[in-house]
Amino acid sequence: LFMDQDRLDEGAEWILEALRIDNIVYTEDQGMPATTMSILGDIYWRQGKLDKALKTHKRRLRIARRAFGPGSPNVAGALNCIALCFKGQGLCDQAMEKYEESLAIYRSLYGEDDKHVAMVLGNMACVLSVQDKHAEALA
Repeated sequence: LFMDQDRLDEGAEWILEALRIDNIVYTEDQGMPATTMSILGDIYWRQGKLDKALKTHKRRLRIARRAFGPGSPNVAGALNCIALCFKGQGLCDQAMEKYEESLAIYRSLYGEDDKHVAMVLGNMACVLSVQDKHAEALA
């Protein structure tokens, strides 16, 4: 709701409070903090605070790997968000590495004809386009 109403600072305050409570009520192995961190990382990303977003999504990834396993959709989603942060920072090679990891997980879970696979492939094409690798992006 806060994102839709362009009230990101206020939204971040509420999510930080939710994360504080999550850390009291849940262990990281239960995964709930990872879900809350996803929202916080997205808020930071929308605010252009890419360093904070990257740090948040990396922590989310560590928690998701422990709580849900290395081949889970939560891990793939965290990798995709990390890649978006890297792309925003101009770190295209690192972004592609994370997209490739995310893509491999989504393909193993859902096969080729899935919306998550399509999303990651589209994101990868954007990175290739930024690198002036237009022919590769269209392949």
